[in-house]
Amino acid sequence: MLNNLKIHEKLWLGFGTLIVLMVALAAFTLTEIATIKYEFEDLLNDRYPKVVLSNKVIRQTLDNRWIFRSALYSDDINEIEKLIALAENNRKANSDAFKRIESTLHTEKGKQMFANIIEARKNVGTKYDQLYPLLRAKNPAETLPFLNREFTPASDAFLTAIEKFNEAVADYMEQGRLNAARSIDTIRTTMIVSIVFCLLVGLIIAVLMARSLSRQINEVMRRSEKIAQGDLTANPAAGAQPGPRTEIGRLLANQEEMRSGLVRALDEIRRSTAQVDTSAGDLASASQEVANRVQQQADSTTSASATLEELSVSIDQVADSTRDASLQATRAGELAQQSAATVADSVGRIQAVNGSVQQTANEMADLKSEVARIGNIVTVIREVADQTNLLALNAAIEAARAGE
Repeated sequence: MLNNLKIHEKLWLGFGTLIVLMVALAAFTLTEIATIKYEFEDLLNDRYPKVVLSNKVIRQTLDNRWIFRSALYSDDINEIEKLIALAENNRKANSDAFKRIESTLHTEKGKQMFANIIEARKNVGTKYDQLYPLLRAKNPAETLPFLNREFTPASDAFLTAIEKFNEAVADYMEQGRLNAARSIDTIRTTMIVSIVFCLLVGLIIAVLMARSLSRQINEVMRRSEKIAQGDLTANPAAGAQPGPRTEIGRLLANQEEMRSGLVRALDEIRRSTAQVDTSAGDLASASQEVANRVQQQADSTTSASATLEELSVSIDQVADSTRDASLQATRAGELAQQSAATVADSVGRIQAVNGSVQQTANEMADLKSEVARIGNIVTVIREVADQTNLLALNAAIEAARAGE
């Protein structure tokens, strides 16, 4: 899969994976922090106020006991009324506290325990209504037994219900504290594990990307070194190849196209060299053939010259015999001299042709033009030779006639 990705896509994949992991870690951490925040808010805004209010009720209930003890031994009715009013203020404050506690109750267990507190409070309330007249009557003998036998047990039951409620709330607070501590430990552990995991994932991605890029770059270097050493054979696929849309894939494709172009160019050069060698051989053969023919023509011309000389001697001998023969011999001599001049000219041209052939052999760059020129020269030589043969034949005929 990585072989078909571009370099920037590989980088995006690696960093994207790390970013996703970090976002997931952040989301989990935020969730746990929200849980911890909820636990602390519940402790601060719900459970702790319940404990504070309950303790306040307990303290004010205990204060009322001391108030009633003070009123029991007071002889001043005004002071007793003040103490009773103070006790009523405490009861009113307790009523307000209970209203606030009731508004924060959410569980059935809490509501049941609060109902028990209210029931015990009602029982204590009836005792308050019985105690106030006894205090106003200033009769300690009847008030003290009532306090010890009826009011105090009812108040103790009320305080016991409140304390049970406080213990339950304290347990809830401890449970909330433990949940918050566990959440903190979970966040710490999760962050450590996530960081280690992210590092491992990042390391694995980096190693995979490095191995992929290194393998592809080594393949490019291997092919380049192979071409640099003159080996232009096809490169077999070694392992997973990069996709054609990747940078390394395009580089390898361009490199392969360059190799194919070099192979085609070298093949063309080989064919051209072979054609040049063939043309040079053909030209050398043609030059040799022309030289042979020129030599043959020169030998024929020499033979014709010797024959003409013999004819001249015969003509001179025959000229003494008759005038007509002399005249014919003179004409034959003139013709022979013209033929000799023509042959000499032909020899000069043949030598020029031979020089041209040698020059053509040295100048391979102008093969076609020189070959055409040699062909023209050969044609001229053939025409001259034909004319020379014709003149020689005519001279022989004239000589024969003169001989006759």
